[in-house]
Amino acid sequence: TDLRTSSHAGSDCMHCMSAEGFLDPEAELDPEGNYNAITCPACHSVHDADTANEWGIRAESTTELCGLCHNGARHPQYEIQQGGAHSLTGVVECTDCHGFQPGSHGPFMNHTFHVANYTETCGQSTECHEGMEEWAINQLEEIQSAFTALVEDFQAEADAFEAIVLAYNATAGANLTLVNEVIDVVDASSTTVGLHVYDGSSGFHNPMGTFDAINEAFRDLLDAEAYYYENLPAPAGGGFTADTLIIVGGAAGGIVVGLLLGVLVGRRR
Repeated sequence: TDLRTSSHAGSDCMHCMSAEGFLDPEAELDPEGNYNAITCPACHSVHDADTANEWGIRAESTTELCGLCHNGARHPQYEIQQGGAHSLTGVVECTDCHGFQPGSHGPFMNHTFHVANYTETCGQSTECHEGMEEWAINQLEEIQSAFTALVEDFQAEADAFEAIVLAYNATAGANLTLVNEVIDVVDASSTTVGLHVYDGSSGFHNPMGTFDAINEAFRDLLDAEAYYYENLPAPAGGGFTADTLIIVGGAAGGIVVGLLLGVLVGRRR
């Protein structure tokens, strides 16, 4: 129902958000059409005796089934999770943490796919963290806390720097080539960080890969800042210089950025 009233939805959306689209990836579907949501038959071929598994799911495993939709720039859970520790163990499927588990009908195993009870989820079997649930949950909290802080640091740095560059861009005689070069880096690094934000696990699906990627994006951003200030032309008749103090307004009240020629201060983790 949300898609039917959305001006942003297109036919491609329907291939993950409707049963008809999921079963026929080549179909052209109008988002305003009267289609079914992802119901049981979308994932389960209940009348097909030739499916590769006893649950009749339309893939080799539940993880592969989830990966049919949970991939791409705005929902990259499958690609990111594949490099994480839970995937690399070879014993954990997406549904072991998110929803129904074959043979178990406990209170947190269902088709909502929410992780409703971390203690039960993490300690559900000897293949998981049985007996070490508190440690596992602490690891989850530490990873997600560090992820949130790192993303906030990156976003503050990127927003402040972009505002400075765009302000310079609006001045007479601005070096547009320089502006375009550094803005391209800001956009590319922001896209990398955004990909891991869209994953939705706050770094937990693949902590090492996620932090490596965001730190690399942060390094690219700081390198772009250094390149910008090294190549910023001296202003004719005043204007922005590398030792200007610029106050950039923000939702939290404002970010004060001190710009000293040849010196960049970037708070990193």
